[in-house]
Amino acid sequence: MLELKRARDAGGGNLRGHHLVQAQRHIAGLDPMRHGTLMQHLQAHVVAMGGRGGDTRIAHVTPGEVVVPESMLTPDVVDILRRAAKEKCIDPSRFVVGSGRNVINPNTGQMEFDDDGEDDADDGFENSQSPLPDPSTESNQYQTCTFPAYFSGVGPNQATGKGALGIFAPNDSVAINPSIFDLPYNTIPEREASQKLLEANLPNIRVSAPGLSDYLTGATTFSVSDVGNKNIRNSAFPRFDIYRFATDEDANSFGKPKVLTTVTGIPKSWSCP
Repeated sequence: MLELKRARDAGGGNLRGHHLVQAQRHIAGLDPMRHGTLMQHLQAHVVAMGGRGGDTRIAHVTPGEVVVPESMLTPDVVDILRRAAKEKCIDPSRFVVGSGRNVINPNTGQMEFDDDGEDDADDGFENSQSPLPDPSTESNQYQTCTFPAYFSGVGPNQATGKGALGIFAPNDSVAINPSIFDLPYNTIPEREASQKLLEANLPNIRVSAPGLSDYLTGATTFSVSDVGNKNIRNSAFPRFDIYRFATDEDANSFGKPKVLTTVTGIPKSWSCP
């Protein structure tokens, strides 16, 4: 979004705040039924860029965790924390907001703990800032995959809660099988890693199947909002579930048509079916 780019380029101060307000207005004007996932990700960028007191990073914590303000990081406190981390074989820079090492890489799904190429032992708890990625410079990181795939329907009573990616699936979105892109999904650690990787790339991925116009009315390009159930994941062929149908009966009667499908915004580190 242009206003987010302008806010990032503006640095701090009132001009940055002005562009963030404009970005929020643009986001509010989107249709949540069609662009719910995109709205969530754009709003997350707005929050992260607004920060606390004008900073540009946000910490995600769980109940019971403690955030130590920079003003409290005296040499003695830093030494205590560093020794405690060393005893538990923990890289302390993982917990420094904005260090770049506590960010999921959207291409590999791995934690970026050593992005500066320097020895972590020399880093301690030094504060560092990394700029918000500019999507316009990252187009060479993605690929397009084209392959035949099956589609099935999901009715309103068949998916009533948040899915594996932590959102309520909006209409005109699909559930996918991560393994078709060689994202493992068998063990719990594999699922957690693949889900984080998918979440990081949701704004980019689009599934287009023009041939579906012979079977349903409306758009044939979908966002991704969920990981499919066991029927989707265990399918021997690529298969997607569509969230759109007004009734469970309509979803069931849709059948399972097979059409040529194009998926864009796939990181080059993933595999095409």
